[in-house]
Amino acid sequence: MVQLFQKAKAQKLDSNFNINQGLMIQAKILMEDKMGVPKSFFATYGRQNKTPEENAMYENKLKELEQQGFGLSHSGIHLKHKKQK
Repeated sequence: MVQLFQKAKAQKLDSNFNINQGLMIQAKILMEDKMGVPKSFFATYGRQNKTPEENAMYENKLKELEQQGFGLSHSGIHLKHKKQK
């Protein structure tokens, strides 16, 4: 896969930004699969647990957004603005 990115870079098939992003993703996958780096390391910036203060801050912000009319979609995946009746 890395060879494909190098070929794309040499032949200028895509922008350098996109190619470098692909190379970074490949490095991340290699670190997770071959080097034993936990998958949660990249998503949480190395921290597994939030402090109680952070949890309270997130809950307060969620309540504030819900009062403004935002809420979970039916699939529960993302926030979207509720339609006004």
